[in-house]
Amino acid sequence: MDFSSDEELFIIASIAEEEEKAKKKRLWVHNINKKRDEHGEFHTLFPDLLQDESKFFKYFRMSSQKFFELLEMLPQLQKQDTNFRRCIPPDERLAITLK
Repeated sequence: MDFSSDEELFIIASIAEEEEKAKKKRLWVHNINKKRDEHGEFHTLFPDLLQDESKFFKYFRMSSQKFFELLEMLPQLQKQDTNFRRCIPPDERLAITLK
């Protein structure tokens, strides 16, 4: 087979395009983590715990009043959102740390 240079370039470009399509794309945030706001433990359990002080105390080993006092003492828990993803809110960070 004798190819002209244009045909060779076309074949090489086609192969390169196919390889580019075949590359597995990496996710910045996994789909499971995208649903954290809806289905995550903090967002489903925390509002319920706030309604029942005894359950809140058993879960965090402190009253909800102390939890929010502690939260006010720790301003460094506040992070900035980026263009790529939202930060974890301070109350959720504290809840994760205490649990």
